[in-house]
Amino acid sequence: MRASLNEIEQLVGQPGRGAVALYRLPDDNVFTLVLQRQSPLVVAQAYEAVDGAKGYVVAPFSLSAGTPLLVVPGDEWRVCACPDRFSLASRGLSAVSATSRSDYGRTFRRCRDAIRQGRFGKLVLSRCATYRCADEPLRLFDLFLAACCAYPHQYVAVWDTPLTGSWLVATPEKLLSTLDGHEWQTMALAGTMDWNAQSAHPELRAWSAKNRREQRFVTDYLCDRIDAVADSRRVGTPYPVRAGNVAHLRTDVTFRSVPACPLSRLLRVLHPTPAVCGVPREEAERFLVQTEGYDRRYYAGFSGPLKPDGGVSLYVSLRCMQFEADRIRCYAGGGLLAESEEEAEWHETQRKMRTMLDLFEKQP
Repeated sequence: MRASLNEIEQLVGQPGRGAVALYRLPDDNVFTLVLQRQSPLVVAQAYEAVDGAKGYVVAPFSLSAGTPLLVVPGDEWRVCACPDRFSLASRGLSAVSATSRSDYGRTFRRCRDAIRQGRFGKLVLSRCATYRCADEPLRLFDLFLAACCAYPHQYVAVWDTPLTGSWLVATPEKLLSTLDGHEWQTMALAGTMDWNAQSAHPELRAWSAKNRREQRFVTDYLCDRIDAVADSRRVGTPYPVRAGNVAHLRTDVTFRSVPACPLSRLLRVLHPTPAVCGVPREEAERFLVQTEGYDRRYYAGFSGPLKPDGGVSLYVSLRCMQFEADRIRCYAGGGLLAESEEEAEWHETQRKMRTMLDLFEKQP
């Protein structure tokens, strides 16, 4: 059902509305509201909860009692045209807490030592930072519209539930989407540079051997995982994509799933991807949960719609922010290989956090 911006704003801000999600697919000119009114939230610690479900799914980096998978039921679906322009009023941000530079360095060295010892082929080390916002309280709908206009080529979503709180993502990475019948699409996304004419060049001349190897590593590992559930697959060639102020290397992978393969099985195969976790995956996930020193929660998880027509569009929750009335908590990470350098990786996380921080510091 079509709705106006004013109608969507009223529904999102309505007292007692239940859980809500808003999402805009990359390069689309409309966004969708998924609203819970009567049907209860689906809360689970297993991916099987998505099989046959309709609504908006939110999953954490690592399933647990404190961070379960949720499906916001689609009691109401509304579609609305995106505005051509929308910016938040510029406001000051003051740091409240963050992973310190020295703490990051110690964790970085633990990760790199484990890689050099042969325990892992790759690890994705992340960190977080919390800021207090000046002036007016943050509004979910305003944040969403600002991100849609600032990042038209990325998947943008917000969700608010009693169990998760409020989150915003503006992510370049697709986890899984339907194409036709049993045909699916995913991607390998890895490597990071500043976005400029050199990094955007299709011949990839500006990309270092480390970035190319990391991207190849992710692609090969992803294909190996997919082969367990695919009758066939097609792998594209890597190309640069923009994500805010940075560029990544992307390789598209299309596959046809084996007969009677449920969505939950595909999710167990794909998530968490090597782009947010490491290799080998299960061991890397356990190592990062124990080593990083904080709880990622829904950062580096995934979210997206399970549509009434059977369509699926799930994206990895990157360029990710949790927010309250006057505070934001930003998350960012980077892929480590044996040759990774600490200072370069620290600055990469700073650049990635700018995706969220720029929403508050740019003038309308």
